[in-house]
Amino acid sequence: MPSAIAITGDGQFGYVSNFSVATERSFVHKYDLSTMTWVGKLQAGATTHDLKITSDGSTIVACNRLSNDLTIIETADDDVSFVDIYPDVSYPLGQFHYGPMGVAIDHRDSLALIACLDINQVRYFDIGTRSIIDSVEIPVTGSATMAGPMLLAISPDNSTAFVTTQMGNSLVAFDVAT
Repeated sequence: MPSAIAITGDGQFGYVSNFSVATERSFVHKYDLSTMTWVGKLQAGATTHDLKITSDGSTIVACNRLSNDLTIIETADDDVSFVDIYPDVSYPLGQFHYGPMGVAIDHRDSLALIACLDINQVRYFDIGTRSIIDSVEIPVTGSATMAGPMLLAISPDNSTAFVTTQMGNSLVAFDVAT
C-alpha cells in the first residue's frame, strides 16, 4: 500500500513508500514524474510508512514501522542503508520496540525528527552523522494500541515541532531545542 511520497527538488523523481505486510521487508518505489513511469524499487525496512527528502533532494529518511530502524536513501546513486533507531540495544529478529512511524526534516536539512509510536517518543536523528542524538517523551492520553506519536511537522523557523497522536486523539507541540 503506498503511504507517502517524497519528490526530488527538481521534480524529476518521486519516491513512494510501500506500507507492506508486517512479515516482509518493503520497498520504496521510484517513479519518473515527467513520464509517470515506474523506474524501479529500492529495499526498505519492515512496513515503511513515512518518508521525507532533504530540501536539496539528496537524502531520504524513511520510517520502518515494524522495526527498530530507519531506511536512508542517497538519491544520487539510490544507495540504501539502514540505521538503528536505538543502536545500543540488540533485539531479536522480528521484535521491535520503537515503531518509527513518521518523520519531519528541519529546514536546515540537519535534523530529522522521528515519531516512535510504540514508546511515545520523538527521537532526534542527525542526518550528517547518521545517529540518534536525543529524544523527547510525548504525553499521550489513553493507553490504546497506536496511541503514540504518528506524524510530524516543524515550524518554518525550526523552533517548534508538532506531532499528532492517532488513538491519543491529540496534537502535541514542543520546543525542538529544549
